Amino acid sequence: MNKRRSTHPIRILLILPILLILSTLPVRAEVAAFHAPAETAGSIVVKLHPTENVRTGVATLVTFGVPFTRGSLTAAQLSTVRVLDGNTEVPAFVEQRTPWRHATDASVDGRSVRVARIQIRHTFATAFPNFETVTVEWGSRARTRNVASIVNPRSAWHLVTTGSFEAADNVLEPDVYAVLPKEHTSKGVLRAARMAEFDGAVAEGRDDPEILDATEHYDGFVELDRASKNNLFTVVNEDDPRVTDEFDCPYKADFEPWLYDRAAAMFVVAMRSGTLKPLREAVRNTQFYKDRLWPAGTAPENAVGLFKLKDPDPFGSGGGNSAMYSYAECLAYDAWLTGDDAVLEAIPWVASAHELNDEPTRWSPALSGWTERHTAFRLLANTVAYEVTGETVYRDRMLAQSADFIWHQNGADGQLPASRVDGGLYHFGAQHGDGEEDELVASTWMTALTVDAMVRAYAFTESPEIAGFVRRAGRWEATVLKNDADHLYDTFDGPLRYPAYMVRADGTPDRFDGGEGDVIDHSLEVAMAVAWGAYFADLTGAPDPALADAATDLYFAYDIGVNYWTRPAAPPLGLPAFRVSPWRKFGWEHRPAGSLSWVMGQLGGDTGPDCESAGAGAVRNIPVAAETGSFTFDVTVTPGAAGMDGTVGLASGPQTKLRGLACGVRFGPAGTIDPRNGKKFVAGTASYQAGVPSVLRFRVDLATHRYSVFNVGPGDAETPIGTDLAFPKKLRRLTSVDTLVLVVDTGALEACRGE
Repeated sequence: MNKRRSTHPIRILLILPILLILSTLPVRAEVAAFHAPAETAGSIVVKLHPTENVRTGVATLVTFGVPFTRGSLTAAQLSTVRVLDGNTEVPAFVEQRTPWRHATDASVDGRSVRVARIQIRHTFATAFPNFETVTVEWGSRARTRNVASIVNPRSAWHLVTTGSFEAADNVLEPDVYAVLPKEHTSKGVLRAARMAEFDGAVAEGRDDPEILDATEHYDGFVELDRASKNNLFTVVNEDDPRVTDEFDCPYKADFEPWLYDRAAAMFVVAMRSGTLKPLREAVRNTQFYKDRLWPAGTAPENAVGLFKLKDPDPFGSGGGNSAMYSYAECLAYDAWLTGDDAVLEAIPWVASAHELNDEPTRWSPALSGWTERHTAFRLLANTVAYEVTGETVYRDRMLAQSADFIWHQNGADGQLPASRVDGGLYHFGAQHGDGEEDELVASTWMTALTVDAMVRAYAFTESPEIAGFVRRAGRWEATVLKNDADHLYDTFDGPLRYPAYMVRADGTPDRFDGGEGDVIDHSLEVAMAVAWGAYFADLTGAPDPALADAATDLYFAYDIGVNYWTRPAAPPLGLPAFRVSPWRKFGWEHRPAGSLSWVMGQLGGDTGPDCESAGAGAVRNIPVAAETGSFTFDVTVTPGAAGMDGTVGLASGPQTKLRGLACGVRFGPAGTIDPRNGKKFVAGTASYQAGVPSVLRFRVDLATHRYSVFNVGPGDAETPIGTDLAFPKKLRRLTSVDTLVLVVDTGALEACRGE
C-alpha cells in the first residue's frame, strides 16, 4: 500500500479544497440559539424495525419515545399526539416521560414536554430485516383513539442471541425498534446540545475500507460521519473478515473499552444517522452495562454504581479511577428512546458512585488527587440525574459543581498565579499523577471532558458564567496547542496542530508528560472544546475568529488520523481495516464530539445542508450549480406559517419577481402545495403544515421546457405534486438554470440544500 507523504506546503493545498471555508469565512455576527426552536405542530415518520423473532400477521407491542424541542408541547397538549398508519389513526397510549427542566427559571422548568412515551400495537406484513413506517403528528387535532393505560414495555422484549451477544450475557432488547428521523433527533432534544445530522451520502452499512483508505479527505465533516459509523462496527467486532480474533474488542471481559461511555457514543451515532444499527447496538450495550453495575444495597456503600468489570470485588474497589467507569448518560438515552423503565434505577447508583469515590470538584492544593476527568464525570452524572428525575439534590449538585469549576478557572481565590495562561484548571502534577509533581499543570484532553459536562449543565441553567467558562476554556485550549511534525501519524510528514498531554501554567508542555506525539489522537474532542469556546464567544457578544481557525486545524489533524488508523496491519499483509486503538478511543472521540459539525457550521463552516430563508414581502436568490439538459433537483422547504403564500422555484440568474421563475410550487393560502403550469398555479392536492419540512424533487427537461415536481417521502418514495408542467412562454428559450428563488408574499419559507 502506498503511504501518503506530505510536506507543510502541500498540507495547505490539501486543506484548501475541503476546509477553506471553515478557516477563511468571517465568523457570523450571530450564531443560532443554543436550544432549537419550538415546534408547536409537526409530524415525523418513524421506522418500525421488527427483530428476528417478530412474526408477521400478529399484533406486536411497540413502545418508543419521541422527544420535542423545548416549548413545543405542554403535557396537556399531548392529547394532540396521534399515530397514523397511512391515513388511519392507530390506538395509542401517550404520556409525558420527562419534562424540560431548568434549574433557575421557573417559567421554563417543567412547562413543556421533553420526551413523550408512546405505545401502540403494530401488525407487520414484512419481517426482519425490512421495516414499516408510522407517522407521529402533534399539534393539529386531538387524538381520537386513546389507549388508557400502558403495558409493561418489557413484556415485548427478548433475550439477545444474535450479533456478538449470547444468551449467557443476559442482554435483553425490544422486539421492535422505533427509529426516529435524524433530522429530529439531531436537534439537541436528547443529547442536550444541537448536532448536524449525517451527510446524506453516508450509507447505513459499513464502508469498504479499501475505498476509504484511497480517499485522503472528504468534504466538510463527512470523514467524521463515516469514521464514527465505521468505528462502531469495529468496536462490536464486525470488522473486515480478515481481521483475526486477536484483534477483536474484548468488551465483554475487559473494562477498558467502556471508558468514556461506549454505549452513549453509540447513541450519538444513532441520533445523527437515524439508522437501526447504532441504535440497536447502543441499547444492547447499555443493557449489558447496566447489568454489570453494583446495585443499591451492595456493601460497602461506595461500591454502588461502580462497574463490575473494573471492580469485580466491591470490597477492593473505590476511588476516582473506579467511578470514572460509571455513566448515567447511556441509561437516560435508553429509557427515553425505548420507553424502558428498568434502566432508570441505575441512574442514582451512578451519581452515588461519583459522590462517594471522586475527589471534590472544588480543587485545593491540599488534595491528594484531582483531575479534570474524574470531576467532569461527577458533574455529568449529577446533571443527567437531574434531567431524568428532577430531584433537588441533583440540581443543587449540578449548580454547585459547575460553580466550583468557574471558581477554579478564576484563580481559586488567589491560589493560582496571576501570570498563568487563562482558562485552564491548574493543579499539581502530583495530584494528577502525570507531569512534574511540584508544578501546576492542566490537561488539554481532560479539559475537553470538563467542557462537555459544562455545556450539558448550560442546557439546564443558561448561565452566563458557564458560557464564559466554556469560552475561556476554548481559548486556553487553542493557546496551548502544539504545532510540529513529531506526531504519531507517519502518513503525514508535515507539522500538525494537536494537543499536548499536560501543560504548565505558563502554557508550555510539561517537561515529563507534555511531548507525547500520540496525544494527537485526542484532536477531535479538543476541537469540540475549542469550537464550543468559539460558539459561546459569539453567543456572549465577544467573537473570537481565531478559535474557529484552531478548531479547523485540529479537525484536519483528526482527518489525517482517520486514514492513519485505516491502514495498520491488523488483517494479514497490512490490508485496510477500520482500527480503533486503544478501544476506549471510540468513547473519547465520538461521545463528546457529536456537535462539532453543527457548531462549526454556526461559525461559518460548510458542514451540511445550506439553508436560506425569506420572510413576508421578500425575494431570496440562492445561487446553485448550473443545470442544463435533463436534471433532477432536490430541495427541502419548510413553510413558516399555515395558509401562507410563498413560492420556491428555479430560474436563470437572480430574480426580483415571480414571473422570472421557470418552474416552481407555491405553499398557498388553501394549505396546499400548488404547482405552477405556465404562468398560473394549479390547485394542489398535497397539504403542508407550518414548521414541517417537505422534500421537493424537480425533474426538469430544458429541451422541452417542461417539468414535474414530487414530494419525496421515506425510502425515497415520490408522490406527484404536478407532472408534465410547462415553463411560462417567455422562458421557453432557457438553456440553463442556476438560481433557486424564494418569493414570499405572506408567511416565511426556508430552503435547505445539501442532503
